[in-house]
Amino acid sequence: GNCINSLADGLKHIPYRDSKLTRILKDSLGGNCLTVMIANISPSSSSFDDSYNTLKYASRAKCIKTTVSKNVVNETRSIAYYKKLVEELQEKVGKLEKNAIPDTSEWDQRITLAMEEKKSLHKGMLMLQSQEKLTEWRLQHKMAAQSLYDPTTDLQSLSRLNNCISQLKARVEGIKSRIEELRPQQEANNEIVGRLCADIKKQGSLGPILQTKMDLYQQQASCISHMSTIIKLQAKQEEKHTSAINTVLPVLNECYSILRGHGFQTDALDSKYEEAMRSLDGVKSVTWCDDEEDIPKSNHFLRLSLSLLHASPPSPTSQNKIKQTTKHNEFLIFLGPRVEPTVTPLAKTRTFIKHKQPTQEHIVSSINRVKTP
Repeated sequence: GNCINSLADGLKHIPYRDSKLTRILKDSLGGNCLTVMIANISPSSSSFDDSYNTLKYASRAKCIKTTVSKNVVNETRSIAYYKKLVEELQEKVGKLEKNAIPDTSEWDQRITLAMEEKKSLHKGMLMLQSQEKLTEWRLQHKMAAQSLYDPTTDLQSLSRLNNCISQLKARVEGIKSRIEELRPQQEANNEIVGRLCADIKKQGSLGPILQTKMDLYQQQASCISHMSTIIKLQAKQEEKHTSAINTVLPVLNECYSILRGHGFQTDALDSKYEEAMRSLDGVKSVTWCDDEEDIPKSNHFLRLSLSLLHASPPSPTSQNKIKQTTKHNEFLIFLGPRVEPTVTPLAKTRTFIKHKQPTQEHIVSSINRVKTP
């Protein structure tokens, strides 16, 4: 109805797209051909409204004036001209196709999937290796801390530390097994990337474009590999330092035990020894979320007691009463019970200290001298 009214009124804009029927009859209604419209009506009074609308529609359609037009072709040009024009157009299309950017969406998807998988596997491997190095570092420091405990008096602390060391060793083995499970996946991904590079080289003009994208991914992978190499070198250097510390630590403890057993140590030497022990005990300065063992913070933790001699720290009141009878400081000595040590010391050290033990009479006389004003 809208198209018929617009055509009857002679409007410039005809809404042919308002319905599918007018869209189909656009050429017929627009005047490019002769159109015949037949109106069907009924004399029955029951269809009066339909008959009235049909007649009204037909009367409006009668007012439409169309002009038939036909396509006029200039026949002055020969057929050979058009053949030549077609050939020129085909040649131009060929040149445009050669210079056009080819569709690389499929190759981009293959490259992205392969390299993202490679990146994910490499990231997982680095994560596992970092966990392995961190756990081994903790294990080395826990094992180094073992030498700071006295096996005769710190049995409970040593038991906790041994349990922690066992857990760390089991964790290291678990991480190593996960690393071994990840290696076959990396090898399979490397084969996929190798086949992809071989296919790219066979693509002719498309090859350089795809190879550039592959080189970008390869550069990222090489940067990660370079950083991994640097980290491994630093880890080796750290292992050398840790090994040197673990070698020096028992010797330092033995020397300090000998000096203290003969009463040759001084306050300055004690402070330096304790400072050295605190600096070596790196685990105590770091808090781990999964540590469950309680490391005692008493000064006795940093001292090594002998199996037969036990040094008792002087109280503030009695400290002033102790006099230096020799060139070195004397300590208040008590004769402890003879308990065999769990770890046998060096034979020479044990024999030397045994011969130098003070007798019970000497100890009693020392106590009496302290008690007398």
